[in-house]
Order: sequence, then C-alpha cells, then structure tokens
Amino acid sequence: MPRPPASSRPAGPGDVLGSGRVPAVAINGGFRGQRVTGQQRYATEVADRLLRHEGVVELAPQGDGGRLGAWAWTQTRLPLLARHADVLLSLTSRAPARGRGQVITVHDLFVLTHPEWYSRRYLAVHRPLLRHLLRTCAGVVAVSEPVGEEVRASGLLPDATPLVVAPNAVDAALVAEDPAAEALPAGLPERYLLTVGSIDPRKNLETLVRAYERYRTLAGDDAADLVIVGGGSDLFGATSLPEVPGVHVLGYVPDAALAAVYRRAVCFVSLSLAEGFGIPLIEAHRAGTRVLASDIPIYRWVMGEAARFVDPTSLEAVADALLQVERDDAPVRPLPRPYEWDATAEAVRGLLHSPQVLAQAGATT
Repeated sequence: MPRPPASSRPAGPGDVLGSGRVPAVAINGGFRGQRVTGQQRYATEVADRLLRHEGVVELAPQGDGGRLGAWAWTQTRLPLLARHADVLLSLTSRAPARGRGQVITVHDLFVLTHPEWYSRRYLAVHRPLLRHLLRTCAGVVAVSEPVGEEVRASGLLPDATPLVVAPNAVDAALVAEDPAAEALPAGLPERYLLTVGSIDPRKNLETLVRAYERYRTLAGDDAADLVIVGGGSDLFGATSLPEVPGVHVLGYVPDAALAAVYRRAVCFVSLSLAEGFGIPLIEAHRAGTRVLASDIPIYRWVMGEAARFVDPTSLEAVADALLQVERDDAPVRPLPRPYEWDATAEAVRGLLHSPQVLAQAGATT
C-alpha cells in the first residue's frame, strides 16, 4: 500500500517519522547552525530546494550542542528519527554509521588518499566511516566528475550502487552587483590579489605567500597586496604562514562582505594541491574577477578555459603568473557549464527517487 505524502516542513529532533506521515526522503540537517563554508553551502542550497517538494522532511538537532553534540546526534538520534523514511540523505561528510537506505554525498576522498592533511583524531573516526558508508550506502552524490571517478576507482563502492554527479554552484545573491549592500571587512587594502579557503596544508598557502614575495620583487612599486580569507581548524594538520610584507589574513568573512571582496580583487588565486571542486573559483569568476588556479585535473574540469593554470609547486612559475594575470586585460572567458543550484538539486532528487536507490534501500514503490 502506498504511503501518504508527508509535509515538507523541517522536522525537529522530537518528531518521529511515522503514524501515517512517513516521508519518502529524510534530510540529515546536522549541518544547520554550522559556519557556512564549502560543504555547508552545498548542503544548505540543495536541502532548501529539496524541501520544496512533497515527501521530504529535514531532521536537525535542537539548540547549539557544538561540533561534538551535532556529531553525537548524527550517530545516535538521527538513525532513530529517520527509521521510517525510505531514504536518508546526508549532504556533508557527517553521516550516521548505521541507517537503512542512506544516500551520501562525497565531496572528496582525502581522508583516504591524503591522511597527512588531517589530525589523528579526525582520521580515526572519518577514514573507517567513509569506507563503511561507501560499501553499504544505497547511492552516492559526487560533487564533480573527477570525484565520481575516484569513488568508482577506489573499489569500495559496489558496481550496482548508483552514483550521480551534482556539482557545486554559485548563489546569485553572493555575487550580485549591489554596491549598497557591500560591507567591507576591516583591514581590506585598496588593491589586492585574493585567495579564499580554509587554512590547511592542502590549500598550499605557504607556497602562495612565498611566491607572492617573489612577485613583489618583480612588480616593484606596482605590486598589489595579498588577502587571505578563511579560518583554520583543529581538524586539519598544522599550517604556518611566513611573515611577508603586503599579506593580510582576514579570517572568516561572511557572505555579505565576501561578495564585495571578490568584486574588488585584482585577481583570484588558488594553489590547492587537490580539491573535490573549488567553489571560490566559480564565485570569483561570476563576480567578474580573473582566476589563477593550480594545474590539477579538478580545476581543469571546473574552469575549462576560464582560468589561467600554473604549477602549484613552482615559486617562480607562480610569481610570474601572478604578474601576468594581474596585467591581463583580455575578456574573461565563460565557464564550461552553468553551475546552477536548481539543476544540482534536481540531479540529487532524481537519484533519490531512482529505482536503483529504492531497490538498494529496500523500499517498496
């Protein structure tokens, strides 16, 4: 007998899904209340769109229990609350170890491929959890084709488990041309190169700062400053930045200010050694800012011909490229694909309702 549709309202932790109101899909809302960076932005944009549809609810912890509290809720309370749902969707890397019919989102496999970038405590939990989830989930959302290919090549995902690529996108409000709404952060120089991302070893910020020091010598009095936006975390390995004149570390910047910071930059640069996607690149591009990016496969896939690429391990090459991209006056080339959140959410929704996922989940259709 078909189950009646449920309300699409967000559900609280006291709700038990059942009693004639069983939804087809429950969203893991453990990301709510967290600082909005890459994964949280993805989760927010996709979840908000899925919740517009009948048969979808969101389960989220009440109050602010901090990171550990949210993790404990995800592993203990969430599987109980979602036990009557056909599918449980997690949009960040925080997914419960147990639970029927799970669809997980893979932003990257770095805990498996580059353990040196993380703290021991983080690895002890997340490496075995990711392996387990890939082996047992009903479906996988990959945020890019290269990540999807890595997941398949890992040998952890059974061949029968479906996978869909649903890429990151850009919030139109983030890069809207609205000078009246700009709230510039303190310490922002008049003319600057910009990088945005967490301060961790993968972002290769030490190389960027040392290359910037060489660029200052090349550019002389015309040198722009370097602005680093992003915060650190004890989840990652230690990162120390050399002290170089002209470098400004602003820390975390909220969206209202970040839009203006993107638009005012001379160029955006990312020397990441590896990424699952790279949202700041397409945000900077949409803001009309030139992009200098690491010559790595994922950035080639994301940007196509819309960026200049450079060897992220060569100080000389990066310094020269910074000088060239700063002085480039050619039109910015278009991105290879639209990157729109509506299309991303629809791709995820298609996977959730696919016969393969419902069969894997043991749901009746």
